[in-house]
Amino acid sequence: FSGCTSLKSIAIPAQVEMIGSKAFYGCKNLLTVRIRSSVLKSIGSKAFLKTGSKNYKKLKVIVPKAKLKAYKAILIKKGISKNAKFIGK
Repeated sequence: FSGCTSLKSIAIPAQVEMIGSKAFYGCKNLLTVRIRSSVLKSIGSKAFLKTGSKNYKKLKVIVPKAKLKAYKAILIKKGISKNAKFIGK
């Protein structure tokens, strides 16, 4: 999905263990990233760089509540803006 400007929302299924490099790189109109997986083991480099760059403050990242702290740290390292709103559900 790298560079896809029409993508506005994504949902990563519960069984996903890996997200590849630059998977959502440059998806500047993305507003919602929902990660249902609590078994995510790796995220490739720059996987989320420039994701939601049209307006980082509107970007919502929803992750499993038990993984909120860990996933937030990893996702920021992989490119998600610190200005995104991280939600644990």
